[in-house]
Amino acid sequence: MAGAPEPASRLQQDFHHVAAPLPGEPLAARCAARRTGGGATPLLCIASLALALHAVAAVQVPTTATFAVGATIAPGCQVASNPAQLSGLQIGRLDFGLHSAMQSGTVSVPLFSTADQSLVQCTPGITMQVTVDAGLNASGMQRRLHNGNGVYLPYALFMTTGGNRPLVPGSPLGVVLGASPTALPVMGMVTLPGAGAVAGTYTDTVRVTLSW
Repeated sequence: MAGAPEPASRLQQDFHHVAAPLPGEPLAARCAARRTGGGATPLLCIASLALALHAVAAVQVPTTATFAVGATIAPGCQVASNPAQLSGLQIGRLDFGLHSAMQSGTVSVPLFSTADQSLVQCTPGITMQVTVDAGLNASGMQRRLHNGNGVYLPYALFMTTGGNRPLVPGSPLGVVLGASPTALPVMGMVTLPGAGAVAGTYTDTVRVTLSW
């Protein structure tokens, strides 16, 4: 009889048929085709589409990935008072003090700190090379203080780490400094002539080169 509802068994058959589309066939097209053929109701089409989507979602799995993280600390040193300044730095003063014109022998003093002194700090374990020139008044390899009137006093410089190692003009010496700002471990030794020494102030300036 036209318009009569289909038997339940027929509806169940159509339902199962719609719920299993052919490979590569769009679900909407399959559902529309079944409606056109008259074998399924809109309710069954919706139900079959929902079941098919649920089946697709069930096969999805989480995706994991990794990325690398790292950092590199380059070894080096810096002058702590002003890291951007590369020349004209003041790293201290050797002051042999005031002595009698009659005094003779040698006097040794360490590199004194000054208000504008530049300290040096390095990454732990790095060996810094220290090179000191002969100064402004040298005679050959002998450093000398000068009073400005043609009179000189000879002196020498030493690196105090690892024993008192002579700082030969132009020859680098290695020194390991800590991570904290530190003064250069330098010592000076002047030779006083004794009787006949000319009174006055004796000075010199040496250039220090730091490399690593």
